[in-house]
Amino acid sequence: MDIFTPLFTNTWGILVLILFFGGSIFIHELGHYLAAKWRKLKIERFSIGFGPRLFGWKNKDGVDFRISLLPLGGYVALPQLADMGRMEGKEEGNNEVDEEDSIESEKEMTKSLPLPQISYLDKVIVSAAGAVFNVLFALLVGCILWIFGQPSSEGQQTTVIGYVSPTLELSPGTIVEGPAHKAGLRPGDRVLEIDGRKVRDFHDMQHSIVTGSGRGKEGNPLTIFTILRDGEKMQITVLPELMTINPASGDQVRQIGISPATHMVSAISEDSPAHKAGLRLDDRILSVDGQPIFSIPTLRNYLQQNGEKSVNLGIDRGGNPVEITIQPILVAEKKSTVTLRMEEDGRSLSLHFLPQYEEQQETLPNISASARLILYKIEGDSNFWNFRPRVGDALHELGGISIGCIQDLRARFDAQDETIPVLTLKSGDTLRNLKLTKDVELEVKPAAIQPLLGLVMGGRSYIHLDPMTQVRRHVHTTLQVLGSLLNRNSDIGVRQLSGPIGIGRVFHRFANIDFRLVLVFAVLLNINLAILNMLPIPVLDGGHILFATIAKLRKNPLPINLIVRIQTVFVLLLFSMIIYVGVYDSLRWKGDNEEEERYKILQSLYFDPPIVTNAPKTTPESESQP
Repeated sequence: MDIFTPLFTNTWGILVLILFFGGSIFIHELGHYLAAKWRKLKIERFSIGFGPRLFGWKNKDGVDFRISLLPLGGYVALPQLADMGRMEGKEEGNNEVDEEDSIESEKEMTKSLPLPQISYLDKVIVSAAGAVFNVLFALLVGCILWIFGQPSSEGQQTTVIGYVSPTLELSPGTIVEGPAHKAGLRPGDRVLEIDGRKVRDFHDMQHSIVTGSGRGKEGNPLTIFTILRDGEKMQITVLPELMTINPASGDQVRQIGISPATHMVSAISEDSPAHKAGLRLDDRILSVDGQPIFSIPTLRNYLQQNGEKSVNLGIDRGGNPVEITIQPILVAEKKSTVTLRMEEDGRSLSLHFLPQYEEQQETLPNISASARLILYKIEGDSNFWNFRPRVGDALHELGGISIGCIQDLRARFDAQDETIPVLTLKSGDTLRNLKLTKDVELEVKPAAIQPLLGLVMGGRSYIHLDPMTQVRRHVHTTLQVLGSLLNRNSDIGVRQLSGPIGIGRVFHRFANIDFRLVLVFAVLLNINLAILNMLPIPVLDGGHILFATIAKLRKNPLPINLIVRIQTVFVLLLFSMIIYVGVYDSLRWKGDNEEEERYKILQSLYFDPPIVTNAPKTTPESESQP
């Protein structure tokens, strides 16, 4: 299936965006259009987008098919559904018509008779047809995914907890005890329910935590886990923490610090200890020296405690138990780092630097090896010192003396006199100066050494779900988010929603990863469009049905001026919300780009490939594969 994973270009990503994002809107409006033709309604306009007409054509029936300026949706203008026309952008009675259309409309009105009234059933069918077509399109795309499969992994398909993190970093420099660890959840626990609702996989578990609305007595987030441990069913109360996932937008979500169980070996390094010991792909690692393991971090921690001692891995190989003895090798995994810490008036600032070596290091480098010192982490309040450091800045000078390696910094630091030195950072051609305090501290951490087996657990896979199951799951996900939005006890608000900018970014990103991800998101988007448009809100299709139902019950149409006023208010609210969400989409875009740059810098903190060494073992902070 290599046809689904080419190295996509940006052009391809934009094409996918137009095809599936614009196509989903087109499908929705096509439903309205075809339903109106079937019910023999008068159709004036079929528009993708709102506002002034960019280009288009008219068919023999006089229907104006057009692309409009603002790509925020679409509409079908139906004069026999006056409320629907005004809601979805019909220019009759407002200022959106162009001069040519206005003249033509006036001519038609002067020479034509009033259009006949349509039935309540006509209104319901035409209004609901857009959502119906979105569901049909979702089922069609779902059929393609059913055949070719959608990307997944062993970890995503389980509800077993593989690792419980002792700590959780809520934001840079803010570290707390992991909520799951604090509550007593353990690796190997099988999660049955969250807040009384059954969960089907790990993604569903995470989604339930994020959209949860439970609150403790003090108003803090609360989640109740129903688990199966050693055959016993029990409930555990967990108090999630709000983690900042995007500093630029300020988005915070509930997190508890767990990862899924993974056992299957998905990759083995050539000539590694695991390869030499006879480990095979698709082996399932169940234990190490008789102790059950459920994830890579657990195995890493065990190896760190045992150093170079050989370990016995309990393997499930095609249903048969196998035991393999492996002798780890010690490798230099993480480079030496330098930290500058300072305090003043109760405020603190820590700047963490990593070496970017000028030449490829064949052996474990010492602190005298030539390197640029790159700022990779900032902790504390840099604004207190009127200082604006950025991740990626290079340490240029200390007290006016150039710094070319870690040893230079240590020597310069040790040799400082009574004068308070100035730290100079460089970003491109920009220099930033920070006057250090008298009590500034320098810490040099040695390179971290990690026992290595040379394997990866929990590889990629594909699942084949039938279209109805896919639609049912996406319906559940959408309703779960809506419920969280309407619940004041949740931590999900309108600002966390995605508008056209956010949706476009997802399509573009997925197009450059795996086309099947585009199809998965297209199914979700169309289910979203169907459900949201059927809400009984005046600016949506459900609002048309609501107005029509009220008119039928009172056996008299609602006053047209009342409908216009209500729709005008809700149109303004809708567009205000789109603008509001768009602002946060843009901030998330900015934050994500910054995070990607930070991640690239962090990657250079680790040696690749690992360097075999007999240096003493230290405790590395990373959680990469053993």
